[in-house]
Amino acid sequence: MYEDVELDCTALGFDSTCWDQRLHISRNRYRDWKLLFQWRASDHVPLADSYKDRGNDGRTKETSYDFFHLNSIEKDESGNYLISSRHVHTLYYLDRTGEFCGQWVADIATSRISLEAERQTSNGSTMRDGTRTTR
Repeated sequence: MYEDVELDCTALGFDSTCWDQRLHISRNRYRDWKLLFQWRASDHVPLADSYKDRGNDGRTKETSYDFFHLNSIEKDESGNYLISSRHVHTLYYLDRTGEFCGQWVADIATSRISLEAERQTSNGSTMRDGTRTTR
């Protein structure tokens, strides 16, 4: 879910505030809608980490800036989450509480791309032996 919020965007070159599409990821129990997991990209990932050219994005609520852009999210057998961000070119591995376990970054500037995270649309599959296949 995305929510348009106004926040300090001086790290992006704005004079002060801008509008951002704040990504909320949550998991609720269907029976009673109890919140089981929640994570907000902007609480953990700096806006300046985004590779997306902001152009005129963010100047108004109607043109809010999508600094993160969620490609996909998967939950593994251990209850941890693998989250793929298109605009940050990163895969984030989070434990069931939302804390970072690790991350994989595609370094576009040096052409050292160990994962093509900026173009992937799916995290892949977890095999029975715990290894992952990434598309």
